[in-house]
Amino acid sequence: MLLERRSSGVIEVYLSRRANGRQERSKLGVFAEVGPDGQTRGLAFWRREVERLAAEVRVHGSLAAFNDAQQAKKEKLAQVARLEAQKGSLEQLLQAYVDDLKRQGKSSAKNVLAAFRLDVMQAFPDLVLRKARDIEPADISEILRHCINRAPASKGRGKRKTVASVTNGKLTTANRLRSYLRTAFSFGLKHDLNPLRAGDAVLFGLRDNPVAYLPTIEGAERANTEALTKEELRQLLIAVQELPERNRAMANAMLYLGGQRVKMLLRATWQDVTEDTEYGAVLGLVDRKGGKGSPPRDHLLPISDRLSEILEPFLSRKEMSPEFNP
Repeated sequence: MLLERRSSGVIEVYLSRRANGRQERSKLGVFAEVGPDGQTRGLAFWRREVERLAAEVRVHGSLAAFNDAQQAKKEKLAQVARLEAQKGSLEQLLQAYVDDLKRQGKSSAKNVLAAFRLDVMQAFPDLVLRKARDIEPADISEILRHCINRAPASKGRGKRKTVASVTNGKLTTANRLRSYLRTAFSFGLKHDLNPLRAGDAVLFGLRDNPVAYLPTIEGAERANTEALTKEELRQLLIAVQELPERNRAMANAMLYLGGQRVKMLLRATWQDVTEDTEYGAVLGLVDRKGGKGSPPRDHLLPISDRLSEILEPFLSRKEMSPEFNP
């Protein structure tokens, strides 16, 4: 141990070693400084520290080799710390997955985000802050159990809301949430290795998919539908005729277009109504609901004379407002 007093009065502590006729030394600190533990580092402390370091220097063969090894160790620890800081949380993983859906133009992005917010982010605020790589199958099971057993959310807008129940699809909701979570973790597994990922992007460090261990929820995805009898359908058609003209046209369009999905009809514009040389007027819809990787499909509906009569309140407005949807 070598002590040197500077002109300022500060005493510096060095580890000094002579080898092959050459003097080596490395600064260790300042005598009588206060360490991170709040204790003053006096002579006894520095003697113990020099003895410990001297033993390590002998292993490396020289002070220079020891310093190089220490520097490499510090750099490795710093790198590990940087990577650890980049490890994304569960919330970041879910948001990144939704952002990827939006980037691809997936219509499901809105529903997926709503499911994550209601049954994961709001229900488990502490869990979503945990590293995504530390999420266990038991955590996912708890999320799904909460989704099934929580008080049903109200459906609808404004004052007239329908109180949901288990028969309205709680099992299906939980099973779809399970599917969303599984796909999100699959996205995270590929994310870190994606060469198109920004170099400073959050990393997730996932080792496996915790949702893959959970089975599908028994009883889910069973349709809860009711078919109208002929008399009920007749009464419905009579009731529709009592509606105001434009509302009546909307309701009849839903019936006479063969029960098309409402979302598909809402996306229709005037440009989707075209004239076909063989079939006449045709309404072209885009079916975006398909299996994984399925491209959108064109769905063409011929507009018969009867449909033209029903849609007249809309068609008559086409020239008045060509930039608006029907």
